[in-house]
Amino acid sequence: MIREESRKLALKFLKNHKTAVLATASRQGDPQAATIFYAIDDDFTFNFITDKKSRKWGNLKENLHVAVVVGAGPDVITAQCGGHAEIIDYTHDLKRAEEVIRKVVENSKLHSEPPAWPVLMNPKIELGVFVLKPEWMVLLNLEIQRDREDYPDDYLKVLP
Repeated sequence: MIREESRKLALKFLKNHKTAVLATASRQGDPQAATIFYAIDDDFTFNFITDKKSRKWGNLKENLHVAVVVGAGPDVITAQCGGHAEIIDYTHDLKRAEEVIRKVVENSKLHSEPPAWPVLMNPKIELGVFVLKPEWMVLLNLEIQRDREDYPDDYLKVLP
C-alpha cells in the first residue's frame, strides 16, 4: 500500500473514532496512560482537553513528550503516534483554545443536557487545552486482505 493510501486510510479511521489513549510521563519518567476525547484535523493534528487537576495535566506541564493509540477492538486496527504536545494558553490565545474545545466537544458527540462528559459536568473545572502534531504515526490494519509477499510489514507508515 503506498503512503498516500495509508494516510487516507489512517485519517478516515481517526475521524471515525472519538477516544484515544494518551500516554504521558512525569519528569521522573513515571508513565501514565489515560483515555481522552479528541478531534483530528486533516493534517493529523490531535486536539484534546483535560482537567487541570488531572495527572496527565501535571505530566504534560513537565514533559510534553506523548504517545497516542486509537483503536481498542474488536477490529484489529489501531493508529499509533507520538510527538510533542503543545499547551494552548487560553489567557493569551482564547480564540484558538475555544476552537480546540469546540472541535473536541463536537467530535465527542456528547451533546446531552447536562453534558455526560465528566470534564464538562463541573463548571468549576479549569481546562488544559492541547494540540499534538505527531512526529510519527503508524497504522496497524490486520483486517485487510493482502498477499504476504507484497506486504511484508503489518504496520503502515503514515508519518513522517
